[in-house]
Amino acid sequence: MKKRSSSRSDLEVFAIELGCIGLLPLLMLFLTSCIEMETASSGGTKNKIIYGAGNGNMENQTKRGHLTTNDYVRDIVNHQAFKGFGELMLPWDDNASYYNTPLNQVGSLMPHHSQVNPDIVVGALNHMIDEVNADKTILSGVPRYGGGNLPKPAAVVIAYTGQSSYSSNFPPAFITVSANDGIANVSTVERRVENLRNAGVEVEYRRYRNAGHGFGLGVGTDAEGWIEYAIKFWESHLSK
Repeated sequence: MKKRSSSRSDLEVFAIELGCIGLLPLLMLFLTSCIEMETASSGGTKNKIIYGAGNGNMENQTKRGHLTTNDYVRDIVNHQAFKGFGELMLPWDDNASYYNTPLNQVGSLMPHHSQVNPDIVVGALNHMIDEVNADKTILSGVPRYGGGNLPKPAAVVIAYTGQSSYSSNFPPAFITVSANDGIANVSTVERRVENLRNAGVEVEYRRYRNAGHGFGLGVGTDAEGWIEYAIKFWESHLSK
């Protein structure tokens, strides 16, 4: 079994920058931030995580009902809200051996990531389910890694990756890493930051001290809150 393969062209590399781990961690980061902001603005009642007894059988659940930490990885793949995309939300080319993994152990799919919180993952997934139930499009035409003819993004968020590619064609980049990352060497990351800036690319770089590798939202580390800076950077380039 191997992680999804990818080419390293300027346009395709952006899809794999966030740790080469599939859509699930990416969505966990951005959607959970939305959940937290909406919860705060509504008195703490909106988009709360629902806990309950899961049986791993989506046929016995509401067609687009919420997941719980007692459900299984296969329930993500088979959920009607993610029809056609469920498998793409997982980190491997072949995820079948993980289908019977309960979501309260979802971190086992990403063993090198230090901050995979099952409650946060399930909360993000349930936010997506709510969006689908509200007739909003959340996934459309998502290419597999390495697909051709990808559009150039307005901006890219690059978190804890040791990739070193750069060019003057790179979009504006938000880059973050922790100094104690045992996988993505901080010197490699900072060399890339320098090379991008020298090539005329706008870069916002944030280096943390003790967040480790794969720190997700960084809860409980000095990286906590980094996602808000990343979203602000990303949003500032959407209209350009």
